[in-house]
Amino acid sequence: MEHRLNSESKHLVLLFLAGALLLPRVVGAALGGSDQRLALEGALQPSGSSRLAALPVPSGVREQTLITPQGVSVTQWSAQGFVFALRWQGPMIPDLSAILGASFQSYNTALKARPRLGLNAPLRVQTAGLVAHTSGHMGAYSGWAYLPALVPQGLNLTTLGIEP
Repeated sequence: MEHRLNSESKHLVLLFLAGALLLPRVVGAALGGSDQRLALEGALQPSGSSRLAALPVPSGVREQTLITPQGVSVTQWSAQGFVFALRWQGPMIPDLSAILGASFQSYNTALKARPRLGLNAPLRVQTAGLVAHTSGHMGAYSGWAYLPALVPQGLNLTTLGIEP
């Protein structure tokens, strides 16, 4: 069976592709970066009440939840001005190169070194400097990442909904 696009369909496809390229990248405070960067970037919109879980925030830890233009809720935790952990949930995986920041290269390298699993298999990367987990399926993804060296001493990450 041969499929042909008429002229109108071709224009719609091109318009869709052009729009997808122009969508803003997820930009905010990257893992390990300054939590003050959020106010400057503006690509993420603060969300006053959209917590991923009703968990108490430990003393000395700052929490911010943001919603990406694609509807992904990203919660970040920082201490002493630096983001040490992130958690996300939404219809798609956020731009990991943006939210993992300088750690994205080690994430990508570790991911490529893993044996291939099923298409919907959870991904867990654990290096000396980064621990990250992503799981889900089309329309419902979640994950988290943290930098062990920046986690405040004595903080139990499970209080943030993150599995160490």
